[in-house]
Amino acid sequence: MKPKSLRLIRILTLVVLMLFPGKARPGETREAKPEANAPRQVELGPIYEVSLEYFPHHSFNELAEQMPRLEKLGIKIIYLLPIWDCLGSQQYLIADYYKINPRYGTAADLKALVATAHRHGISVLLDFVTSITYEGSSISALHPDWYIHDADGKPQHYFPFPVFGWALDCTNPHVIAYFTELARHYVEEFDTDGWRVDSPANNYDPKIVPGDHTRTQLLRSVKAAIAKVKPSAILIAENTGPEWCTGKLPIDTPPLFDEMCEAAYNYPICGFMGGSTPGDYHYVVPGPWDNPKTFQSWTPTILESVVHNRATSREFVDTLKREPILYNRLRANFTENHDTARVSAGFPDQHRALFLLMATMPGLPVVHAGEEVGEKTHPQATTAANQAIDFQGGDKDLEAFYERVLEIHAANAALRQGDIQDVWKQGDNAIVFLRSSGGNHVIAALNFGAKAAHCVLDIPIEKLGMEMASRCNLTDELNNANSKVTGKDLRNLDLTLKPFGYTVLAIAPIR
Repeated sequence: MKPKSLRLIRILTLVVLMLFPGKARPGETREAKPEANAPRQVELGPIYEVSLEYFPHHSFNELAEQMPRLEKLGIKIIYLLPIWDCLGSQQYLIADYYKINPRYGTAADLKALVATAHRHGISVLLDFVTSITYEGSSISALHPDWYIHDADGKPQHYFPFPVFGWALDCTNPHVIAYFTELARHYVEEFDTDGWRVDSPANNYDPKIVPGDHTRTQLLRSVKAAIAKVKPSAILIAENTGPEWCTGKLPIDTPPLFDEMCEAAYNYPICGFMGGSTPGDYHYVVPGPWDNPKTFQSWTPTILESVVHNRATSREFVDTLKREPILYNRLRANFTENHDTARVSAGFPDQHRALFLLMATMPGLPVVHAGEEVGEKTHPQATTAANQAIDFQGGDKDLEAFYERVLEIHAANAALRQGDIQDVWKQGDNAIVFLRSSGGNHVIAALNFGAKAAHCVLDIPIEKLGMEMASRCNLTDELNNANSKVTGKDLRNLDLTLKPFGYTVLAIAPIR
């Protein structure tokens, strides 16, 4: 037989085996075995926001040691604050994106951290800082032409806080190429799972700078590059769209980053938590304003009304339903983050109810490292004083509560992907809503008042496939208490919540 004919037969045989692998012989099983190098999937679950500055020795290794605890807590994604050489002690004033800060460890340590996280079912996102470059950075020294310039050719500082440094022009093809390669490099070289995109809102004043300099084109390029390396790689944006800091309220701006980002921090609903004395903490967002440079105007978010027991259940649910979301993306819900005060300091009585709300409303719950053990010191003060958070000796009862809440979140599809409906009917003020997905139905009820709240709920039994005489199991998910009620009971369900109290009730119709 000629060589060419032999090669043809081999090729045809291979094709036939691929298309028709054949049946197993008697006694033999053919199980689908995962490929050794099959890409790891990213689970869009609870996020843990953490800085290495929160640990005694500020190291990758210390965070790696936390992985068993974080897995037990229910964390699926870690978002790690900047890890690179920086100018002074400010992590966000990055000197060189390709040099890991030796304060934190080595490249090998970072790889080991990511590998450890993956073994515990946790994905790792690094912080993607593209808004600014500070004087003395490698970009500032080599590429001053990458700055945004006004109509007169004058380079622009970061807007609206010029003290942060120079504003990078993220529509510059060289800037896009640089950050696209940077994003690809860390996903490929360190097996990270994507990026949290820091402050992608416009970094320039459109009244002074002509043209479009948004981050849209850059994020498209980055998304394509990291997806080519790892199809499951994700982006989580700090802001929902480029107009976030133009004087418009976040809830009124189009969420254009939903095109590229699987999720975005939910500032339109949550806002910044700030204050200085007990009783004077608030959840607010900047604007609207006539002159954004002054930052003299702050607007309360719906969470501000909720935490002070001023929002009705209908107001809260209606606000969530009005929030603009494109491409069926998710919002990351938080009570605090590295830019805000600590919830244990600002709202100690409402702390648990606030976190339960974050984990039962639509979106991804975020845990800022330390909040789960009751840390009260402002994160910036923690970093400045070179203090460490006591993860081992903190409030263990609070941590157990967080663990149980995230366990409930994981066990109920309604809380992960369901719709939301206000079910408060009458009585004392409380936030009460129904989440439903398929046959899974969960009620979340929360009292943000200092007095007990008694209210009556009206559960839409037709949505549950029930009639007035139908029966169902009603399970208190936090206390594992069960009762049987009828559809008639659900249409007028009495509920009493303790001061700052809460409950999660799962409804399972009896067929």
